[in-house]
Amino acid sequence: MIGLQSFCPPATARLLNYYSPRPYNSMSHLKGMESMYVDLAIHLFFLPDIELEDYELTAEGIREFAADMGHRIGAVVDVVEKLLDDGWSVKVVANNLEARHPEVTTHAEAVARLKRLQIEEDRDVTDIAEWSDEGKRLWPV
Repeated sequence: MIGLQSFCPPATARLLNYYSPRPYNSMSHLKGMESMYVDLAIHLFFLPDIELEDYELTAEGIREFAADMGHRIGAVVDVVEKLLDDGWSVKVVANNLEARHPEVTTHAEAVARLKRLQIEEDRDVTDIAEWSDEGKRLWPV
């Protein structure tokens, strides 16, 4: 499997993910307590001007871009398949996929589950975030 890290600088991805809308989630059980939910961000793509800046705008250059994009999305497919098989839900948020699992409420639980699924945190997932029941990120990017 080709890792997403080779296609997406992690600092840039985390910055973009920080500004992605993250709505309140009803999976938080104890409102006002230390209840929280965790989501994973999986980078899909940037805006076209950023994506294409390293390619010549010729037929050959665009074919090369398409092939690279195919490899990158293929890596995402492998990760999403593992997550769905494990009970995660996945949705599109801006230019990322967001995954949540109803039984995962801490960063540590998410990391352990990813490890069990052989999904690498730094290669396949661009961000793991804990959120309060009010929808506030519990620790900085």
